[in-house]
Amino acid sequence: ADIGYQASGSVNVGITNIGSTSITGSYWSGQVTGLPVYGNSVVVPGPLAPTASPTLIIQLDSNTPVTQNIVSGTSGITFTKVKLSASGGDVNLSYIEVNGKDGVFDEFSSIKIYDGGNLIGSTNSLDRYYSGSTAARKNIPVQLTIPNNTSKVLTLVGDLTSTAEGYFNLGITGFNGTSVFGITGLETAQGRDMDVQGR
Repeated sequence: ADIGYQASGSVNVGITNIGSTSITGSYWSGQVTGLPVYGNSVVVPGPLAPTASPTLIIQLDSNTPVTQNIVSGTSGITFTKVKLSASGGDVNLSYIEVNGKDGVFDEFSSIKIYDGGNLIGSTNSLDRYYSGSTAARKNIPVQLTIPNNTSKVLTLVGDLTSTAEGYFNLGITGFNGTSVFGITGLETAQGRDMDVQGR
């Protein structure tokens, strides 16, 4: 048996019924006689404190670029910097959901996520959030640990196709299947629009 964290005192487990018939001393019930059977008691010293889950704190980094004019076909554009901090334990990330402007699916030839100078994940395009949606998102596999009481700054870098034109941005909408809104109350950790013009 598993003992709950709030248990205390003497605890045991036994058999008091067989089917729908109780075991009631030496009384003949038509099916069962005898005494209820219990195992040895185990002494539990007192309630145990539940283990707290680590907390992930998310915010746009102060070095996120301002709006710029960019020529289509440009590579290596830094769109967004997101600061992640861990408290109450290490935070392990296996997926980061990246998003862009609604309706922008194929205008990026590459989107990369960097932890400092280390590439930790990439994709060649964004997908529809669901069938018929204009929301552009992509779950990108990563292997990232943020040690307790430390922070990391993730950088989203994009390469644009030669046909890209209009306003573009990149942001982070979720981690490990949990939305940024569910963690912080913010809709996304979103960078500023970049004005992309044709050559």
